Amino acid sequence: MEEYARIIVFLGYLSNRGYIERESLRIASDGCSNIYMRWNDMENVHIIYGAGYGKTAAAMGLAVKAAGAGQTVTIVQFLKGSDADYSILSQFEEIQFFTFENSEKPYGQLTFEEQEEQRAKAKNSFHYAKKVIDTGSADVVILDEVLGLMDYNIFCTEDFEELLSVDSDVKVILTGRCCPDAIKRKASMLSHIEAN
Repeated sequence: MEEYARIIVFLGYLSNRGYIERESLRIASDGCSNIYMRWNDMENVHIIYGAGYGKTAAAMGLAVKAAGAGQTVTIVQFLKGSDADYSILSQFEEIQFFTFENSEKPYGQLTFEEQEEQRAKAKNSFHYAKKVIDTGSADVVILDEVLGLMDYNIFCTEDFEELLSVDSDVKVILTGRCCPDAIKRKASMLSHIEAN
């Protein structure tokens, strides 16, 4: 991965000097996931998406890595239900974990009434995350399964574009199964995890 970091720095140098166009660059592929480097307005947006397993695990690994480097991390989890156990993260003072849901079942398994209640909580969670990004009160913000809010029509693409257009130094990591092209264009790094 160190080699890729050097390549990215070198490509950034060439781009800033006008030697190459700021366009989408594929920088790695290992057969089950692809990582892309893209140039955009908000420089610290990493999107981990796809039908494969491991999106949340990858994001949590990035949280632990950031905490180990002394950075503060806020994780907001969406749509998974309250039975998802990430108590191991409580060992790190630098990591704050939030889920505003109180249902034990994932969103897709809820009744209509339960979904309406969780929909309101998901909106509160999204606005809380936006506030953390706006104020810079954490170095890293991870929005786990947030892309699913578009699948369930809780938020639309424009809401995400607005979230990712903030002038901020906060590193933002989004996870979810599907990611529209308009959101992909906002990412500085894309990780696509495929199902086998």
